[in-house]
Amino acid sequence: IESPCLTYGGDDGELRYAMAGTNLGDWSRLFFASYRDMNWEVYGANGDGSSPNRLTYVAAVDSRPESCPGCSQIVFDSSRVGNYDVYRMNPDGAELVRLTTHIMNEYQPTWSPDGSYVAYYAYPAAPSDAEIYVMNADGTGKIRLTWDAAWDGHPTWSPDGGKIASVSYTHLRAH
Repeated sequence: IESPCLTYGGDDGELRYAMAGTNLGDWSRLFFASYRDMNWEVYGANGDGSSPNRLTYVAAVDSRPESCPGCSQIVFDSSRVGNYDVYRMNPDGAELVRLTTHIMNEYQPTWSPDGSYVAYYAYPAAPSDAEIYVMNADGTGKIRLTWDAAWDGHPTWSPDGGKIASVSYTHLRAH
């Protein structure tokens, strides 16, 4: 086991990779996306990887889950309505809430350290123009943070929640 990623298992569909967001704390519970049932779904497991259980059941992609501080909620992205949106649910898969409803694709939600906000990236115009957004934990108050021609994605919060770092590409070319 190596932080911040966990890798183990064989060819029998065992957990291969799980991100431990900065909010996971003691690793008592982890959440991951797996293709073990021939579809990308969100799973939960004990911190040591034991007792994995499937949390989502749709014929769409559910991916990139992240737990809220204290594991009281999980956010993830899903293509269950055609485009990718951000969803929130309890750690047992109950009380699913769609947080974004725009026609653009929205990806990789990440909790603020205090659990009040969720940052994510989306494509408001062209596929090469991703931008960073933040919203309240209940999906209200969406604010676009970046306004440039670069591809801006993969947001992550500073430990104190005062800043968001992201990846920015100014030139994307097909090779």
